[in-house]
Amino acid sequence: MSQNTNNTPLLVVDDDPDILTYINGILPQQDYTLFVARNGKEALAMLEEQHFGIVMADINMPDIDGISLCQHIRNKNYDNYVSILLTSVNPDEEEIASSIRSGADDFVAKPFRKTGLLTKLHLASRTLKLHAELSDTKKSLVEQSLLDPLTHVSNRRHFMKQLRHDVFRAERYSHPLSVVLCNIDNMTAINAQYGNNTGDVILQQLAQSLQERVRAEIDMVSRIGGDEFALLLPETKTAHAMTVAQRIREAVEESSFEVLGEKISITTRLAVAGIDRVDSEDHNPDAIISYGKYFLDQGKNCGGNTTAGLNLSSE
Repeated sequence: MSQNTNNTPLLVVDDDPDILTYINGILPQQDYTLFVARNGKEALAMLEEQHFGIVMADINMPDIDGISLCQHIRNKNYDNYVSILLTSVNPDEEEIASSIRSGADDFVAKPFRKTGLLTKLHLASRTLKLHAELSDTKKSLVEQSLLDPLTHVSNRRHFMKQLRHDVFRAERYSHPLSVVLCNIDNMTAINAQYGNNTGDVILQQLAQSLQERVRAEIDMVSRIGGDEFALLLPETKTAHAMTVAQRIREAVEESSFEVLGEKISITTRLAVAGIDRVDSEDHNPDAIISYGKYFLDQGKNCGGNTTAGLNLSSE
């Protein structure tokens, strides 16, 4: 049976051929795609192969009964939620209560009635939709907590967490690591002359420019302060990081940032704190940032538009 990608995949776990024939006959094909497992063991094997939005299983099955199957599914904690309906002939209250305690979303008594069964399946589909919306909301909130809202690059908290991870990894595997800090020269004067909105646009365009000049999926660009950005370059020795920083500084100097039709030129100061070999207590994240800030301050004292840095590894 071909599956419509808009359908909800429904796995019915039952060894009664009459039940399976009945369900297949009443299911709206535009809403569900039916799959069948004859017992709980077969159902678990099928769940390992693909996702089923709804699992409807008879409680009274040999080997793995419906309640045990439900518990297996809940303990597995699949990436996508599975809505579970358990079924039984003439169930008593304790049987229904046990089903719900095991993690089932609902219970359907046999013999099935068309309207009642389809209503239960509709409610199960609504449960799936609510779980999907909740999952999307959680993902969105996580993304928002990691991103700078103005520039949409990583924020300081995300950067420092990743830096701690990468320093540990560099130390464990003896890999190089470099951090490049970038500040805009005379940002206060730019805001005073053109307005804060202009400064915001420049920050957005600079963030995009930085992302275009690092390795996608490997390096991290973050905004860690007002007009201060940080680049995390794993597997990168100091000399190469200096080359990257110099190219960025030159590219920014040669570019013009357009705001409301007006072209504005800026310059930047870049500082490199490189670790060709992690072998010192000074290589903790805060110390690395402090070294970078020192060179940013030195660049400011020299009038800006500078690139400077140091290999922090002891010789």
